Amino acid sequence: MEGDAPANFLPHLPAGPQAVLQAPRQPMPADPRDFSALVITGSAASVVTPDPWVIALRDFIAAAVERGVPVLGVCFGHQLLAWAVYGDAAVRRAARPEVGWPEISLTAPAPLLEGVLPLRPFASHADEVLAVDGMEVFARSADCAVHGLKIPGAPAWGVQFHTEMGRPEVAQLARYRQGKHPDLGLDAARLIADYRDTTAQNRRILANFFRLGQVAG
Repeated sequence: MEGDAPANFLPHLPAGPQAVLQAPRQPMPADPRDFSALVITGSAASVVTPDPWVIALRDFIAAAVERGVPVLGVCFGHQLLAWAVYGDAAVRRAARPEVGWPEISLTAPAPLLEGVLPLRPFASHADEVLAVDGMEVFARSADCAVHGLKIPGAPAWGVQFHTEMGRPEVAQLARYRQGKHPDLGLDAARLIADYRDTTAQNRRILANFFRLGQVAG
């Protein structure tokens, strides 16, 4: 987890021991089975041009999926999960970064999103997941074809959108994207003004994840 991510997720995890791993600065644990579940958060890092720590985290996630450890990937974590399981063909740089409040629509039954829809969360990503053979895609937006994925036969899910972010993080990302991508014509002030609180939906997604992964609370 990076930045404000622990505060966004830790209060909604099941009771019991919790650990936060700052992957860029800490070594990967030896065995993912030492954890009852893993939540991989967003990051400014890229799976398309990965740093060494991203590759190490990818291998750790691949081992977790293989060994049946429940995994939930969010944004960067969503892309990392796809890359770990399906390889380079499953991730790419988006033709146009998706930044804003997209409407999320289902493309297949989605128990992970039970009780969550309708959903218009914040999204901010320059990399994206590509649908490949064997991947179960269950959600999309107008500009991103894979906003939700499931690994068949494993308790592993990914979502591209952010329901966990509060207004300060949205404001920070909106201003960052406006400065980094002037070609997009983004209006950071408008994106911030459009802020919608999706905390309850974030809590429900996490509850669904732990229920579906059969993680005791």
